[in-house]
Amino acid sequence: MFKINVVGNVHLFNTFLPLIKNGKSKKVVTISSGMSDGDVAAQYELFEGAPYSVSKAAMNMVNAKFQAEFKKDGIIFMGVCPGTVDTGANDNRKCSQDDSGVDLLTGASIIVAPEDMPKLMAMAGKFIKYAPHFQGPAQPVDAVRDILKVIENANMEVNGGHLVSHFGNKQWL
Repeated sequence: MFKINVVGNVHLFNTFLPLIKNGKSKKVVTISSGMSDGDVAAQYELFEGAPYSVSKAAMNMVNAKFQAEFKKDGIIFMGVCPGTVDTGANDNRKCSQDDSGVDLLTGASIIVAPEDMPKLMAMAGKFIKYAPHFQGPAQPVDAVRDILKVIENANMEVNGGHLVSHFGNKQWL
């Protein structure tokens, strides 16, 4: 995960920096996650998904470091969390046994390994405590619209070097 979420993006940034410096829209945006928010993880005891969360937190720091270096060039480096998006990733989830479960966020039937169900339930419970208003994942077209709006409205003072949600703030769900 670290190679994909961090190292790959650093190489991408370095490859395209000359074009970005000479471009009209000087914004570099990574897709991150509220799971990388240390305050939320500590407050809601959200220990699940550690490798993913750590790699996204590292990428957030990369954005901050690039921002510090290239602010003088007018380039905004930022991360955006799309929130929970119905990507279909769980549609064909399989396990060795034929035990059916329910996706706690979408209500859709999925197959979950019995040993994974308590972990899934515990994490869903933490999400509900964090965001009791949450109605389930967004459709991809809606998530993209929200992210593009955040990027369009991004400015150096508010967004430079920071991670924001699809709402443009720190509300992840």
